[in-house]
Amino acid sequence: MPSITLSQDKQARIRKELIAAGMNAYGLLKAEARHLPGIIHDDETIGAAIYGRAEAGGSGMLVATSTRLLYLDHKLFFRKTDEISYEVISGVSTNRQGRYNSVTVHTKLGDFSLRFVNEKSTKHFVHFIEKMQIERTQPDVLRKNSPKNRQATVVQSLENTVNYTQAAKLFLSSHNAGVISTVGSDGEVHGSVVYYTLGVDSTLFFATKDHTTKSMDITTNPNVAFTIFDANEMQTLQISGTAHIEQDPTLASEIKEQILRPHFAGTHVTVPPILHISAGTFTVICIKPTTYSFHDYKTWK
Repeated sequence: MPSITLSQDKQARIRKELIAAGMNAYGLLKAEARHLPGIIHDDETIGAAIYGRAEAGGSGMLVATSTRLLYLDHKLFFRKTDEISYEVISGVSTNRQGRYNSVTVHTKLGDFSLRFVNEKSTKHFVHFIEKMQIERTQPDVLRKNSPKNRQATVVQSLENTVNYTQAAKLFLSSHNAGVISTVGSDGEVHGSVVYYTLGVDSTLFFATKDHTTKSMDITTNPNVAFTIFDANEMQTLQISGTAHIEQDPTLASEIKEQILRPHFAGTHVTVPPILHISAGTFTVICIKPTTYSFHDYKTWK
């Protein structure tokens, strides 16, 4: 009897969480929703959920929880449940289709898409995924210094915040290398490829050595440009802003550790080129964007 009560309590909890996430009565009747009590852990909560037509046909559901993202495609005699970590999600894109939206979650494992998703659920889902990406993928010290926990300085920081379009934000978060352009004291322009990571308020961080040309340029002229290009997708993002050497040792240490770790692309492993340079000690540079320009040349005619 206690196990039956517990199961009923769990079903009631999950139903309540789905409704709070924007799931309507029709969605609650779907096989994916009915099977969730057997999938969701006791210490796991649902934050967002959408359903629509899957790429392979039939219905599907994406359920974002406090610990993971689930892609469900359950039919008679067929059940597919994919578990996706927030760490491998690079972004979410949406497209309007009449009264509904198509939603695609981009990950390092591939894309997970649903069509004919209602507008209200789409907005809530995208907001929740972006929130979980920040909480799960940024170093602890960045989360502690996020605007939510930095009420005293949030107004000042917003002056330097760039509001990226959804396409630009997706492009920025799904890449990790770009070209930093600096200007020396003699007026010479220098460019260098660096690995980067994202911070709060649209900031970017990269690691270098304190005796490199770019590091010395920034100490005399903080104005920089940053360019990211994807040859396969024919897309480019160009950012202008100011740069400074990060003085917070805790933040610099966590950023450096994150950037300088090996990078994996399938079976290929690479390490940042800066590890091979002996130009002083490591330092972390913070870029605060002021303007940006994003271009998708595939859409040009």
